[in-house]
Amino acid sequence: MASTPQPTQTLRPYRTLTPIPTSDQTPPIMPSLPPLGPTPTPLVHIVKSGETLLGIASRYAVELEQLLLANPGIDPRFLSIGQEVIIPGPEGEPIGALLPTPTPLPLGVSVVRCFPTPSDRLWCLVTVRNELSPALEGVSVLVTLFDASGEALVHEPAYGPLNLLPEGGLMPLAVFFHDPPVGWIVASANLLSAVQAKEVESRYSDLDIVQTVNEPSSDGHRWQVQGEVGLPITASLPAAKIKILLIAFDKDEEIVGFSFWETDAEVEPGDLQTFDLVVFSLGPVIHHVEIMAEAQFFP
Repeated sequence: MASTPQPTQTLRPYRTLTPIPTSDQTPPIMPSLPPLGPTPTPLVHIVKSGETLLGIASRYAVELEQLLLANPGIDPRFLSIGQEVIIPGPEGEPIGALLPTPTPLPLGVSVVRCFPTPSDRLWCLVTVRNELSPALEGVSVLVTLFDASGEALVHEPAYGPLNLLPEGGLMPLAVFFHDPPVGWIVASANLLSAVQAKEVESRYSDLDIVQTVNEPSSDGHRWQVQGEVGLPITASLPAAKIKILLIAFDKDEEIVGFSFWETDAEVEPGDLQTFDLVVFSLGPVIHHVEIMAEAQFFP
């Protein structure tokens, strides 16, 4: 009998009734981020077997955050042998000069909603919608906090919890600021990466999902969904990794939290996996939830 995987990521609740900022001050006119473009001769590292992004950052004595910013299309959880990693330049060189120019895509990036924690840290949520493009992969954004004068104070990259963003679909992304700067007043998000997905039908599969529990808590700030998920029983399907995303919406259809679950190993067709997901609201009461699921085949 297959072991029951456990939830791997949950945004925890903090009871603020509305997202901040709440100041009556007129939000600043935010300047554009520095123009993006590669350096003439960037230093490139070729990933070898067993290497991690943290290990590569340590080897070249650069911060992991700078490495992520210089490589917005890379998911640090899934490095592949032969993959190219751009190494940021000398100290003092603007990181913006190292970011590759993104290809314009008809994607909608929502207003960033930020929620403070009791320990003065900060969760920021943003939604990317694929309104016109074919299916996309590797969606990421850069979330920046600005002060009242429009100066960028700090930024963090955020990566989609699922790899595939289908046509007409949406993807929630979250950033956690451990030490948000004093004086920030507004947050903004810019698309970092999104590439057109190729051979979707041969790399992804539909899933059979049966929900046995789908209920909110009495105060509406917590929602639980339990059930079973598996690949259809089809001889031609190989084993696949399964991921489930539970998204919480408020009454205005704004995302207020999400929870993520994935199998520990690849799952064979017909092998049902039990999941138990709990999502907490970072602010308003949860009005309803939606489930997104993904099964991806790996060579």
